[in-house]
Amino acid sequence: MDSPQSDLHHEADAANDAQLLRDLRAELQRVEAGTAGDIHATVLHGVAILSGSVPRENMKAAARSAARGVPGIEDVCDDIRIRPDDDETDENILARVRTMLAIDATLDANRLSASVTDGRAALSGHVEWPAQASAAVAAVRRVRGVRDVTSTIHVDGLPSPAAMRARLVLSFRDAAEAAAAGIDVAISARSVRLSGTLKSNADRDLAEATIRALPGVDEVENRIVVE
Repeated sequence: MDSPQSDLHHEADAANDAQLLRDLRAELQRVEAGTAGDIHATVLHGVAILSGSVPRENMKAAARSAARGVPGIEDVCDDIRIRPDDDETDENILARVRTMLAIDATLDANRLSASVTDGRAALSGHVEWPAQASAAVAAVRRVRGVRDVTSTIHVDGLPSPAAMRARLVLSFRDAAEAAAAGIDVAISARSVRLSGTLKSNADRDLAEATIRALPGVDEVENRIVVE
């Protein structure tokens, strides 16, 4: 049988929890601006227990932070779920994802594919540089309704024909810059075809070696003619 002192201790704990719960609800109401009704809170032995649902991750984080900021709360148990907004169907989210990819000037949206399942976006396709793959993921993370992003984007690392011609000009800087600028570059998948004319076999070999050294190039077809 509990002693009178034990009963008093339990009553004090209950009174303390009740006050903490009042403080917690007031703080949730302040930070959630009308959505606090979707969050259920209780306090047991100084531990705040949060449940319910909110439409966005930042609301969940705000509720958790608010609970931790209440004086006297010793710990927070967060069981809040994220629910999609009524207009945030996977189809609507996917449309926004595609729009975001299309307006990003650093990306070629035609080379990227996206799908959305339960608010989780999956990206695939090809880009030239690792930074572009990172930019695509970062852009999609900013889309409203996206809960997570996975990427299987393949980095080709294949420079544009203009970049290849610029590299050739640099390679021939000391010998035949004008001739190098006139070399034609054609790209098919990860293969490069060189054509045009040069004055020596050494220059022809240098052109081929320059392009082979570029990232993403698997094959070089050298059709340069030596005059």
